[in-house]
Amino acid sequence: VEEGFHPEASRVSESIFALGNEYMGVRGYFEEGYSGEQLIGSYFNGFFEEVPVCRPAAYKGLIDHARFMVNTVDWLFTRIELDGEILDIARSKVKNFKRTLDLKTGTLNREFIWESVSGKRLKLSFRRLISMVRANLGGQEITFTPLNFSGPVQVQTGLDFSP
Repeated sequence: VEEGFHPEASRVSESIFALGNEYMGVRGYFEEGYSGEQLIGSYFNGFFEEVPVCRPAAYKGLIDHARFMVNTVDWLFTRIELDGEILDIARSKVKNFKRTLDLKTGTLNREFIWESVSGKRLKLSFRRLISMVRANLGGQEITFTPLNFSGPVQVQTGLDFSP
């Protein structure tokens, strides 16, 4: 459980709140965008980089290639906008931030209240999962609860292939 937003621990928290099964894994980063320090990470079994390892002499038991997993598509890409303001936890006014990793259900849950520049208060609840039954299935649910207004919230989701 993480209560309160601590930007100095963001990268560590992304590791602690990661989800995965034997096929794919995803770091516990903020899917709605964050201008602070973060490592957006989605990984799939079988997607790796292979680089030759140069050795001055060939000895038995030494590797000649190194392999490491590569970061793939950000399938959780989300942008949220209210009255022309884009949500960015690093810059936006956020209260009651709470993030939990539920080990019984295998879900990452996060909630907070965003107060926009125009004074509108919006409660956001995120739930993310990676299935243990269907290895290639992952998803997220976002719940929006307006606290002091009625009106539209713009949401953009998609796949982000940028490096």
